[in-house]
Amino acid sequence: MSTAINMYLSQTSLSDGISFSISLPKTPASMNADLMILEEFYQKLEKGYDDIAAGSVPNAAKAFLNSKKIIEINT
Repeated sequence: MSTAINMYLSQTSLSDGISFSISLPKTPASMNADLMILEEFYQKLEKGYDDIAAGSVPNAAKAFLNSKKIIEINT
């Protein structure tokens, strides 16, 4: 593993930057608020609020805590 890291760092130094492109994944149109009409946007917000009220979404604080524990276990 250290050999791979050393190779990566050497390549980064030689090419004056990372040797691959980094990009964010494309957001599906159904999730892109810029492409929604106002009514559709409000419908999605209302559904989200209803899901929260019904308890059908995970608690964000607990989800982040679980993610942190998983990361700590794997490092």
